[in-house]
Amino acid sequence: MNAKAKDYVEPVKSQVADKLRDVQDRVGEKAKDISYATDQYVRENPWRTIAIVALAGCLIGWFLNAARD
Repeated sequence: MNAKAKDYVEPVKSQVADKLRDVQDRVGEKAKDISYATDQYVRENPWRTIAIVALAGCLIGWFLNAARD
């Protein structure tokens, strides 16, 4: 790679790396927020959560069985 192209590419690579780090940080923070909210919901509504998970499991099993037939 010639020097002129390298002078152009290096700052762009740096900017892309910075933006990627920012996106990763935001996604990580959002995942922590969602995790905390989910934990709070499950702790406040354990039986409702069990019912929702059981229903979801039954539906998934039904769909998988229907797809196999």
